[in-house]
Amino acid sequence: MEIIGEKINTTRKDVQKAVRERDAAFIQELAQKQAEGAPPFLDVNSGLALYPEEEGEDFAWLVPLIQKTVDLPLCIDSGRPQPIEAALNLHRGKAMINSVNGDPAKMGEIFPLAKSTGPRVIALTSSREGGIPATSEERLKIAQAIRRRRRNMGFPWGISISILWLWPSQPSMETGLCSWKPSVGSRKTLEKQRPFPG
Repeated sequence: MEIIGEKINTTRKDVQKAVRERDAAFIQELAQKQAEGAPPFLDVNSGLALYPEEEGEDFAWLVPLIQKTVDLPLCIDSGRPQPIEAALNLHRGKAMINSVNGDPAKMGEIFPLAKSTGPRVIALTSSREGGIPATSEERLKIAQAIRRRRRNMGFPWGISISILWLWPSQPSMETGLCSWKPSVGSRKTLEKQRPFPG
């Protein structure tokens, strides 16, 4: 299990203000405090930007600033391929992409970026149409579909399973007291089936 520092996220009002005002000292202090816990990655999210160009500009400021401050790789957290690509082009070392899911369109956007720059990829066992499946069996099917798509996209070299991190998606606990059970079941099933069929 890996624990990622996720406080540099513009859904937090203080971070949103700092990014908008380009308050370098605030972001640097937040990065340093998280680095004290020795996480393997720091997540960077500017998802409140209205346009991909704006989000890309935020990443262009955030990525070099954070990496100048702490010696940690970053997890580039965005739902848009253009800002992800902009961030990866500025990142020093191997980054992580957050994330891909079971949607063919999303895989078609993200996997080529992984091919060209070689980052790790978080793969969520969910989809746009179906959301987060209710059972571990359904989540495993999505995990297998992601791996098949990765294998069949015709890359000259594949995306190694060692850098494709499968994440058994978890809804909020508020949705039900037993909502954690499929996630635990999914994790156990994924561990048993390594290397995954398909």
